[in-house]
Amino acid sequence: MLDSFTARQVNLAINESSPDNLYVILGGSGFLGLSISAVLDAHGYTWLNLDVDGGNSAKIWPENFVNVNSDKFITKISQDFRPKILINLAAPTTHLSNVQRQNDGLDKTTFKLGAREIALFHLVEQLFEIGIERYLFTSSIDVYGQSFIDSSYIDEYSELKPNTSYGESKRLLEEMYSDLCNRFVTSYSCIRLGHIYGPFEHLYYTRLLPYLYTLQPKSQVKLQLPSDFRRQYIYSLDIARFIVFLVKNKFDGIFNFVGDSVDYSQVCQVFKNSINLNISNEVTPSLDSYSALIGTEYEYIRSFPKIDFELGIQHCVNTINLCGVYGLRSRISL
Repeated sequence: MLDSFTARQVNLAINESSPDNLYVILGGSGFLGLSISAVLDAHGYTWLNLDVDGGNSAKIWPENFVNVNSDKFITKISQDFRPKILINLAAPTTHLSNVQRQNDGLDKTTFKLGAREIALFHLVEQLFEIGIERYLFTSSIDVYGQSFIDSSYIDEYSELKPNTSYGESKRLLEEMYSDLCNRFVTSYSCIRLGHIYGPFEHLYYTRLLPYLYTLQPKSQVKLQLPSDFRRQYIYSLDIARFIVFLVKNKFDGIFNFVGDSVDYSQVCQVFKNSINLNISNEVTPSLDSYSALIGTEYEYIRSFPKIDFELGIQHCVNTINLCGVYGLRSRISL
């Protein structure tokens, strides 16, 4: 499950002493939750996956899955008296397409969170009443919204201008969870993530991976990406290690966590190297431009070791073989 780069970084960190915590992952059945579970397992930590479906994680660690629809899940957590670290990975369900965003915009005066987000917030409140020592909320760089176009550089102090319902959902939830932590005097970390990729997950904007695998080696393939295409992809296992890093060092606050900027020519080259295809790009217009670079005010984030983009993609390709071994689901399929 771990690539050699991640395993090496975990081994370096394992020598450091750390308290015996119970990690509780809300929404841990997705591919990001699977990566966090793998890193926690490598560290020898104890964790629980709270979700409605065990997903891939429960196939590898069935004893760690707790169904949130069960009446017993609160009892199970409350009977464990170790300090509890709550990691919220549950994503908002409200999301406008890029075309809708351009045509309709976002009316913040009438925007409301969906029923699922409200229910999740009340679930988190229940967990806080049991006793949570540290809370980590995974947000998104989408909270910067229009700033992507307005600004030449973005850090944690840049203005928030979400222009999608997804971004506005994340912004509202950031405020609500910050207030909740203040009310319960709980340490709070908010991580604004870039575009995530990792084992069992395709890259945003490159959902043609399954098709590419059906082609003969050295076939000619033409992608359609905008000329200004650029993403700061962040590897899911790097995110998992960063979360452990924040907990160990007791860092609170808001953090941008993104990878290096990757443009369309680099995406083509990485696919060419990883899948042995001759890939070129046909430039197309785009309604989804991310022109500003995302950065951070914190040197320890800038220097945090992250996997090389191409090595990350190669590991994603290699993990397809694990699907047959464990019966896992993958959105990267042969």
